[in-house]
Amino acid sequence: MVKTVEAVWEDETIKVYVAGPLTSSGSVAANIKQASDMGFELMKWGHSPYVPHVMYIWECFSDDFAGEYERWMELDFSWLSVCDALIRLPGESKGADREVEYANKNFIRVFHTLWDFLRWADELEMKAEGPTLLNDQGQDITKEMTDLLKRSCRD
Repeated sequence: MVKTVEAVWEDETIKVYVAGPLTSSGSVAANIKQASDMGFELMKWGHSPYVPHVMYIWECFSDDFAGEYERWMELDFSWLSVCDALIRLPGESKGADREVEYANKNFIRVFHTLWDFLRWADELEMKAEGPTLLNDQGQDITKEMTDLLKRSCRD
């Protein structure tokens, strides 16, 4: 289901899934740091990141789910399904490629850079805010006019 501009901004933050390599390329520690750094950047910009890489630490302490790759992917897809966007970090990763495929099939926006995401987020915010309507005294009457239009459409 495609989310409308209003639905995304109703929560006031955009939920962003950070996808990238964990164990398939590079070192695990470097990959977790790269993903965490992206998550922190998103938080600085006022968004709500989900960084599945930190689940690796949780998996290290699990006797029941350690090494159950598909179970962890199911959990990732569950979180991804409630996100508004995905940022794909560089590096080879079959899991991250599957997450991108899932996002595309479920109309979740996919970005490859923070700046592309931020540009989209700014455009979304501008669309959600819409034009400001002012009366003759320069007072903002946008809400009153919107309410009036809604009532007239119902009548």
